[in-house]
Amino acid sequence: MRVEVDDAACAAFGNCVLIAPGVFELDETRQVSTVVVPDPTGALAVSAEAAERECPMAAITIKPQA
Repeated sequence: MRVEVDDAACAAFGNCVLIAPGVFELDETRQVSTVVVPDPTGALAVSAEAAERECPMAAITIKPQA
């Protein structure tokens, strides 16, 4: 899997950071969430999927790894 955040859609609510702190961080300077582990596995992958579902701006995309 490959995790991405659309900077234009992200409103920095921080839900992803609360749900998957090992995958996302909040960039307070740019006011967006950033992906710190773009290819998570195991429990991190599960939490990244939960963050994608819970993002109020639908700014998180998870793509299958080629």
